[in-house]
Amino acid sequence: MSRRYLIVGYEARDHAIVWKLAQSPKVDAVYVHTGNVAMGASEKVHFVSERSYEELAQFAFDHQIDCTIVGDTSFMESGIADLFLKSGLAILGASQAAAALEGSKLFGKSFMHRHGIRTPRHSVCASPLECQKYLEDASYPVVLKSDLRISSDKSAVVSMNKIDAASAYADIFLAQRAKDIECPPVVLEEFVAGREVSYTILMDGTDWVPLAAVRDYKRVRDNDEGPNTGGMGSYSPVPWLTADIENKIKDQIVLPTMRGLQAEGLQYRGFLYIGIMVDRQGDPWVLEYNTRMGDTEAETILMLLDDDFSDVVNRAAKGSLKDLRLKWREGCAISIAVAPPGYPETVIETPAHFPFPQGEDVMCFGSILRTSKDHGIGSGPGRLACVTGFASNADDCRNKVYETVKRLDKDGRFHSRSDIALELVSSRPVPAMSEAAQATEAAEAAGVES
Repeated sequence: MSRRYLIVGYEARDHAIVWKLAQSPKVDAVYVHTGNVAMGASEKVHFVSERSYEELAQFAFDHQIDCTIVGDTSFMESGIADLFLKSGLAILGASQAAAALEGSKLFGKSFMHRHGIRTPRHSVCASPLECQKYLEDASYPVVLKSDLRISSDKSAVVSMNKIDAASAYADIFLAQRAKDIECPPVVLEEFVAGREVSYTILMDGTDWVPLAAVRDYKRVRDNDEGPNTGGMGSYSPVPWLTADIENKIKDQIVLPTMRGLQAEGLQYRGFLYIGIMVDRQGDPWVLEYNTRMGDTEAETILMLLDDDFSDVVNRAAKGSLKDLRLKWREGCAISIAVAPPGYPETVIETPAHFPFPQGEDVMCFGSILRTSKDHGIGSGPGRLACVTGFASNADDCRNKVYETVKRLDKDGRFHSRSDIALELVSSRPVPAMSEAAQATEAAEAAGVES
């Protein structure tokens, strides 16, 4: 029997999920709720008009959907997985309670402490006066995080001194107040120097499998300058991530996380992104959880995956991931985000019309887009697209992806970083990590939504 899937989401990450499923000869149809125009390039892809979760559940029942995959945490926070599970429908996505791992930094930090998971020490300030007292005696740098998910450039800030920290606190406090929260808490976190890695797992409620580890870039401009974003690019594999370090991540982070979810009765079948800082001693620290795949990490991971994604998804949905060993392509995958001018601070919605360039082992995944009849796109309020490529080596892969970015943005009206994966180029050895670079690495990984 041919398989059918329902994808709930609209970002480039969700487009990558749609694309990977549609590649399978076992898949007959991929239905998309919300979505964007770029997802419709395949004949297997169909958009659904149902709006409420109840209507989507009925659609999944009527169309014999094998599994629904939720791409964005906001849908999980409002209970879509709970409703589907109650209706006896297979779904990959955190329950409303489990989604708080991402939705509230305080809940996530408390969960880590309860289950002995290494994470930077933190304090909570519920008022400007509390923050002022804390910053007077703080050791710098210090990391400030919003408890709730807000705009990516204000969610987390690494401050090098008291003046910068006070300014960052004001920005985060006001951004949360804009969500009508009377006394929004702000998390002030100890700075941990090191290298950051995005580690994603797929869970079936009991067992789990690791996906390819990814190095991502959060700052908006080259040389890790400018404000944080949802993600400007990524690559995999990560050369410095040794087997010893990955075993520490599995033993000291993933396994305690799985045991904690089960102990607290948090229903969770789906993807879990773990933002990790590896310190100078090679010990991993958890900076954040995301109850989904990252963006642009998902695009990079799925480009590397050498298994039928529908087989993997079905095993997770049925609770049968035990003993699964995923296969990965031998080579390198690189993703580069393309954003409108002014992103992420003051986005200028620039009219544009162009096709999605595609070639051998290269894809352009659409994000928040304006629609058109012939699949042209223009900028929306966030990142526009993500170009992802694969090659047997990093040099060829990087050239292929950047050539595609140039084809997409012929007039140079949009923004992308020019230094993604530059440290992988054979003529550029990876430099020793300076104190400034360590601060930048921490800024990238300090709990920003990816």
